[in-house]
Amino acid sequence: MRISALFILGIAMSTGVAFGGDRGLAEAPGGSNQALIVSVGHGLSGLDLDVKMVKAIATHPGHDYRVAELAEDQARVADVKKALTQAAQDARDGSMMFYYTGHGGVGTLWLQDTMIKVEEIRQAIADGRKNMGPLKRLVLIYDSCHAGSMMDGMRKLFGFGLVQDEAAQNAMVADTLVNEFTRTNRDEAKYWDKLMVIASSRADENSLASPIGSVFTVAMKKSFDESVAANHTVGKFIELAQKYTEGHHPVSRLVPAELANEKMIR
Repeated sequence: MRISALFILGIAMSTGVAFGGDRGLAEAPGGSNQALIVSVGHGLSGLDLDVKMVKAIATHPGHDYRVAELAEDQARVADVKKALTQAAQDARDGSMMFYYTGHGGVGTLWLQDTMIKVEEIRQAIADGRKNMGPLKRLVLIYDSCHAGSMMDGMRKLFGFGLVQDEAAQNAMVADTLVNEFTRTNRDEAKYWDKLMVIASSRADENSLASPIGSVFTVAMKKSFDESVAANHTVGKFIELAQKYTEGHHPVSRLVPAELANEKMIR
């Protein structure tokens, strides 16, 4: 299985809203921030360690997400949809994070009973925001094969399917397209003001699990720890995660400048 890692990140803003220089993975620490962590192995090992690492990131005082976990038999499609809707509702005027580790396909994640489509994930979150206004920030982290395809709106917006040619894949997620995607999609996605998507692999690539945690999540956690200690920006966090992930592709140029300049921790 090919080892690879790709971060696809985008930020969208309401008209007239400017970026701060210190927001990272949550718009502000504490408050009503909600995180949902889902893990389903289907034979994969080390997922418990993935969950532990991401929980540490989410609950860091600089983010202070309240974490709910669904694992294995608890993580059926109906369960995850319900939990996503509840988390979006409970987030009130704060941020929401969703992390998944396990198997995935193009535009899908393999839960305990069957596949869940990215459209179902988006709808479940949107359902939780009915009559509540948008989330301040929505952070989606996918650690699965073909995770890059979970940036579904971008694939549809620009007419891409599963792209095998690496040059075309790079062009698909170039800065200009990330910015255009988030600007255009903002009118459609009323449930978030600012969006960050982090994926472990391109749409046509595999990710790798191991007994000590997935290659991607281990690298992300190591990068996070160093970035927090040194007061790094999001851009530096991504650069370090790239460095610590074997078989990586260049990713820092995919980050809009506004996001790259934010501090990881307020």
